[in-house]
Amino acid sequence: MLSSLFYDVPNELQLKDYLLITKRLSEICDKDTRNELHFLNNRIESVLDKDLNQIAVEYSKLFLLPNGVVPYASCYLDGKKLLKQESWEQVKDFYMKLGWKIDEDENYLADHISVELAFMAKLVEECDKKVQNQFFNSFLITWLPSLFQDIKNKEISYFYYAVACFGDAFIKKEQNRIWDGGVKNG
Repeated sequence: MLSSLFYDVPNELQLKDYLLITKRLSEICDKDTRNELHFLNNRIESVLDKDLNQIAVEYSKLFLLPNGVVPYASCYLDGKKLLKQESWEQVKDFYMKLGWKIDEDENYLADHISVELAFMAKLVEECDKKVQNQFFNSFLITWLPSLFQDIKNKEISYFYYAVACFGDAFIKKEQNRIWDGGVKNG
């Protein structure tokens, strides 16, 4: 769900699906994550009741315009605020070692938040915990908390503020899950 929320502007059908997902997830998660899911759920309902164009405008201002945030790891990790830097190369190499190919001409580069989150979801489905831990610790935890904070700090963020709050809670929960699994550094 998180990956698709950052991939593109969600439509009405997707938002209704996310409502179902957030309700189901809130039944099985811990209190902190449940609170953020309820918050996200309320924002989804609010947007559905008002104007769906609000999300498109917010998405554009946050992720596509110059004064927004840049949802690419290389812009956070390599100190230059430029795309296709060292961290981009590293994540591409990680994907390739596991046989995952990214067609970067299609939509996003390999270090875009939606691509990295989709890859992590695939790892959870298909790979052992050691590989999951390595990817999480080497890539996701190194920059996603900063991105989520930047989204929360933007005045234009209403819907994505709630997405970032949930993303932050999810990443912290995932970090605890990984550390409880006994592998802290990949």
